[in-house]
Amino acid sequence: MKHFNEHDISNGTLDFLIKNLEAGQIRHLGWSFHGDIEVFDKVLAMPKEVQWDFAQIQLNYIDWHHATRENIIA
Repeated sequence: MKHFNEHDISNGTLDFLIKNLEAGQIRHLGWSFHGDIEVFDKVLAMPKEVQWDFAQIQLNYIDWHHATRENIIA
């Protein structure tokens, strides 16, 4: 969460993107996610700051299936 706040929020990146979206220089605003669930939930819960048009997630089916199997066994 600290990395997200320092590199995407407090440095003005999100403000810059919203400003350019409102000016029509960006048509669709989204993000690519490669982090933990805490950051994922935080970004999805930002509708007051920004309305996301898309989100890309990294999904490796084999890892996902393996993690699911681990949860069942545990």
